[in-house]
Amino acid sequence: MNRMLYSLCKRIYHNLPVSIQEKISVQLALRWMKNYINEQSKEEPLVRDMFHFIQENQFSENIIVRYPYEWTLKYQIDDIDVFHEGGFPYVKYKGRKLFGKQSFSKFEAKCYFRLLFMEQDEASPHRYLKQGRYPSDDSVVADIGAAEGIFTIDCLDFAKEIYLFEGDEAWVEALYRTFSHEFNKVHIIPRYVGTGKDNTVRLDDYIHKGINYLKADIEGHEHEMFLGGDVLFSSDFLRQVLLCCYHRSKDAENVPLFLAKHNYAMQMNEGFIFSFSEGCTKHANCLRRGVVYGEKKRQ
Repeated sequence: MNRMLYSLCKRIYHNLPVSIQEKISVQLALRWMKNYINEQSKEEPLVRDMFHFIQENQFSENIIVRYPYEWTLKYQIDDIDVFHEGGFPYVKYKGRKLFGKQSFSKFEAKCYFRLLFMEQDEASPHRYLKQGRYPSDDSVVADIGAAEGIFTIDCLDFAKEIYLFEGDEAWVEALYRTFSHEFNKVHIIPRYVGTGKDNTVRLDDYIHKGINYLKADIEGHEHEMFLGGDVLFSSDFLRQVLLCCYHRSKDAENVPLFLAKHNYAMQMNEGFIFSFSEGCTKHANCLRRGVVYGEKKRQ
C-alpha cells in the first residue's frame, strides 16, 4: 500500500464511530496474527494466546484489540461513570476530578477513560509506574505529552514539583480544570516538546527547573525530543525516564539505543501492544513493546 493510499485509509478510519473502528481492527488483527502464526516456526506463545483471545471475543463489545489480554475484560464500558462540570466531562480518580476534552460526548468520554484505565493496569505493557519506578520526594518531574494528566495525578503524592508539557489546546483546557487546586506544585506548559522549531520547546531550555524524572508519550516524536534535550539526557541529573516505544515500527530499537548511549540501564515492560500505526504492514511486526524504563547508571 503506497503512502498516499495509507493516509487516505487512515483518515477514513479515524472518522468512523469507535465501535466500527474496533470491529475493523478485530478482523485485521485476526488476519495478521493468523498469517504470523502460519509463517513463524517458533512464534512466541504469547502471540498464539493473543490470537485465541481475539478469536474467542471478536463479537464482544468489550474487546480492545490494542490490548488482547484476558485481564482487559474486567474493564466494562458501563462501569465508567462520567460526570460533567462547566461543560467538561470528568471521572473520579484517586479522590480527584480527572477531566476530558470538552468536545467529548458522554460515550466518547466513557471509551476514552476506559482505555486509559486499562492502559495503566498493573498487567498492562503500557503501565508507567511499577515498583521501584516511583519518583522520590525530591523529584522534579516532566510529564511530556500529558494529555489528560493521569500520570501527574499518580505522581502527586511523591514528587516535589511536576511540569506538564501539552500542546493540544483542548487538553490544556482540561488540565487547568483537573489541577486547579495544585498550581503550587503543578506547572502547565502549553507547548509540544521538540527541537525548538515549529512552535515546540526544547527540554534543554528547562534544565534550570531541575528536572530529574521524565515521562514521555508523544506519538512517535521522541527523536525530536532527544535532539532538543541531548544536554539534559547526557547529564547525570536526569535519573529516571519512562518512554513509550510503540508509535513507530523502530521505536523499540531506537529509543533503547539512545538511552544506552546516554548511560541508562533499561527495563522493557512485559507483553505487547497491538498497533496498526506507522510501519505496520504485512511485512512489519504490528506487535510493539509498550514502555521502556531507564535509570541512570552510577559512575
